[in-house]
Amino acid sequence: MIDFVNPNILYAGLFPTGGSCASFHRLLVKSIDGGTSWSSISTDPPPGPSVEPPGHGCDIINALLMDPTDASTLYVANNQFHEFLYPLVKSTDGGATWSALFGVAAPIAALAIEPRNPNTLYAGTFKYPYPLPSASGVFKAAMAARSGVTLA
Repeated sequence: MIDFVNPNILYAGLFPTGGSCASFHRLLVKSIDGGTSWSSISTDPPPGPSVEPPGHGCDIINALLMDPTDASTLYVANNQFHEFLYPLVKSTDGGATWSALFGVAAPIAALAIEPRNPNTLYAGTFKYPYPLPSASGVFKAAMAARSGVTLA
């Protein structure tokens, strides 16, 4: 994903190689020099009272999204949706810190912001093959791009 304000800033979600993802946790990398060098960014929000610490298996980034009106607001979606994992996280400071957006009981495969109304965020989900129940569909959140409300 390319920053629309500064095209030298790039973001990419990585996928594990070799078929193992036991230690692979939502790896996002960022370049500030047009891709010459990269650094990893943690997308873990601060744990809440009922939130387990990070590092629970294959928490792979499925979608990245930048707010079209604010390049420092980023969304990262992944394939985890357990009660202690975050299927969608948001940063308002270019990836330095993250907060969890709850309310989607399915892995998220795609994200979009309404072009004519950037206060509306959409999340496309898919049915997880095992073992927890999930459903596929499209979830919509009004004001998610600005206030961080949960998707419904």
